Amino acid sequence: MYLPNQHLAIVDERKIVAYLLNPQHQEGRGKALFFLHCGFRPDTIDTFRKVLLQHAAEHPFVEKEETKFGVKYIVKGKIETPRRAAVEITTIWMVPVGTAHPKLVTAYPSKP
Repeated sequence: MYLPNQHLAIVDERKIVAYLLNPQHQEGRGKALFFLHCGFRPDTIDTFRKVLLQHAAEHPFVEKEETKFGVKYIVKGKIETPRRAAVEITTIWMVPVGTAHPKLVTAYPSKP
């Protein structure tokens, strides 16, 4: 099964710039170093956003969890990086209670 309402999915610019591509972020540092090494850059966030949205559209979710905040979906699969390498990542999406818009929570390299 795939992320519901993929066409409505949201990847907030702040999530990319302040977290996923920010090596100064205390919790996101490792993720940022990975994605920066892959060739994603804060000045080309639209490329990263498109890749994340495409990842959710092309790969089925592997886990679904109902929470008090909404439904969480975990998606795993390969993406193509700006350096033309294929890497396996995990994305987590949340469809908040009362909405139909999946929102990106985080992304990180999948464990082998």
